[in-house]
Amino acid sequence: MKNTFFTVFLFLFFYTAALARETAQNPAVTGAIISTITSNSFSEIKMEITYTPPKKTTGSKQKVKAEQINKATTHLFSDSLKVVQTLPGVVTGNDFSSLMYIRGGNSYETLGFIDNVLVANPYIWGGNQSIFNPSFIESVDFYSGGFPAKYPEALSGVLDVKNKEGNYEKTSGFFELSAATIEGFIQGPVEKYKSSYIFGVRRTQYDLFANAFSTNTNTIFPFFYDSQGKFTWEKDQFNKLSVNFLASYEGMDFELGEEISAGDFSGFFHYRATKIMPSFNWYHIIDDKLSLIYTFAYTDSPSDYKLSGTNFSFHSIGNERWLFGSQKAEYKTGIHDIEQGLGVFDLSLYVYYTSKYRTFMPDGTYIVHTSTTIYDWVPVTISVFYLQDDITLKQDLLNLNVGATISHLNRTDDTTFSPRSGLSLMITKDTTLKFNTGLYTKFPVNGSALFKNTEIKSEKTIHYVLGMEHNFLENYFVRLEFYLKDYHDKVVSDPQMSYTNNGVRRASGMDLFLQRKVSEKWDGWISYSYLNAEDKILERSDPALYGKSAFDYLEPVNDWFPFSGERKHNFSLVLNYDFSKKWKLATTYRYSTGTPYTPITGALYLNGNYVPQYAEYLSERTPDYHRFDVKLTMPGFTEKWETYIQFINAFGNKNIDQYAYNEDYSKRTEVNMLPFMFIGGLKYYF
Repeated sequence: MKNTFFTVFLFLFFYTAALARETAQNPAVTGAIISTITSNSFSEIKMEITYTPPKKTTGSKQKVKAEQINKATTHLFSDSLKVVQTLPGVVTGNDFSSLMYIRGGNSYETLGFIDNVLVANPYIWGGNQSIFNPSFIESVDFYSGGFPAKYPEALSGVLDVKNKEGNYEKTSGFFELSAATIEGFIQGPVEKYKSSYIFGVRRTQYDLFANAFSTNTNTIFPFFYDSQGKFTWEKDQFNKLSVNFLASYEGMDFELGEEISAGDFSGFFHYRATKIMPSFNWYHIIDDKLSLIYTFAYTDSPSDYKLSGTNFSFHSIGNERWLFGSQKAEYKTGIHDIEQGLGVFDLSLYVYYTSKYRTFMPDGTYIVHTSTTIYDWVPVTISVFYLQDDITLKQDLLNLNVGATISHLNRTDDTTFSPRSGLSLMITKDTTLKFNTGLYTKFPVNGSALFKNTEIKSEKTIHYVLGMEHNFLENYFVRLEFYLKDYHDKVVSDPQMSYTNNGVRRASGMDLFLQRKVSEKWDGWISYSYLNAEDKILERSDPALYGKSAFDYLEPVNDWFPFSGERKHNFSLVLNYDFSKKWKLATTYRYSTGTPYTPITGALYLNGNYVPQYAEYLSERTPDYHRFDVKLTMPGFTEKWETYIQFINAFGNKNIDQYAYNEDYSKRTEVNMLPFMFIGGLKYYF
């Protein structure tokens, strides 16, 4: 019987993989499958039911708890994603970035949730800081691949963040002052209504001193404010309601230096951006088997960007307004854990963009070119339905996840069907073998592709993941995974149609994770990842036929080239040691090989301008990256005070982010990441 079950599930697993590939390569299959689903009813399956909660097959998942985030070293600004970035499969852009490139995917391929609410862009400062405040987080479920059907519209990864509820028994909080920010946090009960609240505010404070002592009155150093709050009401044992609120405001005014990327000019940069996100959750328990969750959210994100220089300028005013609603139902038995969900993402976009630049003539005169583009509240609606079942058989020895997602985008009238499945087999009580596969799709709503070409379809990738997990010596855990990702319909730029689906990508690699769980004096983990990722553009219109320059399209056509975000080897070591309740040491070491870049070999002087000459596309790599951070937490003035000091890049490694060139491209300058830095802070608990 055991062999029969195993054979059946292997068949289902590989059948799903084949179905995913066929769906990705042949869109006509989608319509046929949807028609079949809607025209047939499910046959009833009768089984003997027990009420032991099943063990779910979740794909490449790692749970990061609040205590792990709070123990770890911090950055210049506290950010929960800095801990997630040390997990296997994650590549980061640079020291300043919170963006993540997961297993050969771009940063936009990762989906973020906060308390069931989809967060379309969970970043501020252009991706250099996330909105995930560590003080609010209870846990983060991080998926680097093979995740189930309940996570649509993600190609590479998922961040599912759960915020804590306030303390139902007493009021507590803290006030923190660091070299970069000032923060306050409070939580407590509202006893009359059997409810709780949490509220926190943060603001950069380094910029106040920097602006006060700056001799340039036009400069306002980068700043942000943010605030979060959550109110939770347990109406009775069957109903819980929570209201969340998040708001942020950021900006900068900056006088540009003489050498900016590729040109010698003075200029001015200005930006302001706001994000407002109220949301509501209703958790409703019908009985011990069936529960429901209803979620509603609204997001308003206006922004204003200006950049002016000697020979060009642009001004962009934009806004994104999201309306989000979802319904989830979960039905649990001893064998099945069935989850069904329905979600609607209604996005309205407004963009006003104007640009001006000069073209110099041989006689020294110039022509001024001006263009203005307006997209006036373009509506974009994504509708999603998913159904999945976690099946537990043979006393938790064998677990199967099967499911599918159906998504529709109104602007392009594009519908996708994404089947997924996973299988976990418990070899021993401490060792589990896992298989996951499926089709993952994402509509291109994170850029201008939908404005320029409404024939653009969803991007697609197929995941194949094989892994093993093993618990040993009580507090140790190891996971080894091998993966393959096959991309289709990647969106690429084109001189005729602006954007097409003529891109493909292949990514493969392995992840190793060894963890010492939080216990006794010390804890931490080691992670290592190997990645090989390549892109190809299958077809592109000739730029010369549409008044474009070949220098605007450097990628080769119909030939493989490296993925620009690829770091082949990534290693992280996180080690935390508690000498006592008040004395704590946290260390983080990270190593990565360099990212590809295209060298500039010289320049031609044409029509009064220097035109760069490039070597082979992405043919060289930046030097390897090393960074070691140390944080020591110590007692403060009294029992309620805590102090800490931290050394960022303690060894002073010169990590190169990119290269800048002077006006005629004869001189190359290194643009470095964070140097050795020393920061400290005070924290008062009440």
